Amino acid sequence: RLYRADERWSDLADHLLWRLDAEPDAAAKREVQLRLAALQAAELNSAETAIELYGQVLATDPRNAAARQALEARLQDKSLRLQVATQLEPSYREMQAWDKLVEVLEIRLDDGDDAGMRLVLLQEIAALEERLGHSDKALEARGKVWLEDVANEGALASLEAAVPMSRAFGRFVELLTEGAESALDPELQGHLLGKAAMVLETHVGDRGRAIQTWRKALDANPENEAAFVTLERLLELEGRNSELQEVLQKHAEATQDTDARLALSKRVARLADTESGDATKAISAWNQVLDIAEADPDAL
Repeated sequence: RLYRADERWSDLADHLLWRLDAEPDAAAKREVQLRLAALQAAELNSAETAIELYGQVLATDPRNAAARQALEARLQDKSLRLQVATQLEPSYREMQAWDKLVEVLEIRLDDGDDAGMRLVLLQEIAALEERLGHSDKALEARGKVWLEDVANEGALASLEAAVPMSRAFGRFVELLTEGAESALDPELQGHLLGKAAMVLETHVGDRGRAIQTWRKALDANPENEAAFVTLERLLELEGRNSELQEVLQKHAEATQDTDARLALSKRVARLADTESGDATKAISAWNQVLDIAEADPDAL
């Protein structure tokens, strides 16, 4: 009391440290730690020391409300929040306070510098958000996990599995597109864009964007047979025959199968006959058919 009355804060801190070393009882020791932590924060301008002391209290009593609340009050301090989050994390795990645990894990994710831990943190956040029933947040977390390595098929499968619960099909398309942009392998890039295009057609109901995305998939991987077939189907459904002719022509040039090339060339020729109104273009198309099969009865 005398130290406090005279504002001899350093002497009071030394006295409390002495008591801390001498105190055999765990509960009484925690009380001294709490007093010393409050003194460090309020009078000695040593927030870092105070945070460590509050963490020591939680280490022996994870449910100690005074220590936890004192630390939580510091979570908004950008210069200290990583240290605070590290001290609070074991307490939240013990209390199964999953929403608060997500908060401190996100702080570790944002402020930490350990790249090796990033994926581990993202995966745990995703699992916790799913446990909490936060389907949109779980989807975002799964998306971040996958975007760390877009070639990871397991991570993509986990992301895809999270989509129906959230019904966030549009957001899934955005994530797939972002992943495709970062993919180094053209085949993977085409595959991801194709998946995005399928979602646009079947779940978003936007054939126009689906067509556009299938075109991008073909630009990434011009040998993508599925992309050709689906794009042709959609263009036909939409009555975009001029574009359909163009895609069929590219498909015919890309395929190595003679029968398939013949069938595709005939479709181009028939469209030229019926849709273009350009006799020269139609003749040229049928001549391409004859180049493949000289005696083709349809072309003669």
